[in-house]
Amino acid sequence: MTARRLGPRGRAFWRAVQARYELEPAEQELLLEVCRVLDLIEVLQASITPGKADAETKLPLGMVRELRASRVLLQRLLSQLALPNSAGEAPLSMASQRARRAANRRWELDRGRHAAS
Repeated sequence: MTARRLGPRGRAFWRAVQARYELEPAEQELLLEVCRVLDLIEVLQASITPGKADAETKLPLGMVRELRASRVLLQRLLSQLALPNSAGEAPLSMASQRARRAANRRWELDRGRHAAS
């Protein structure tokens, strides 16, 4: 697999991850998709950011939506790639994060009921 066809942002991320981690072939494919999305976000952002002289330019709604969707996709792909954080721990999946928040809410409600008694 190669990063030759990637843009600057994607290539930089590819090299940084490859230098730090040993990835399985499936993880390399996922990393490649992450890098492609990073490049797409870079292009979209550059195309919809108004210059200083034309601050009143209206942004094309379709491109703004595509940028937003690309950022959501990037978050999901990065979650699937599950690179360890600086402490070496794998990040929680989105489902695990939601479950943790729900458990914390239930715990807070339960603690509030006991304090009121």
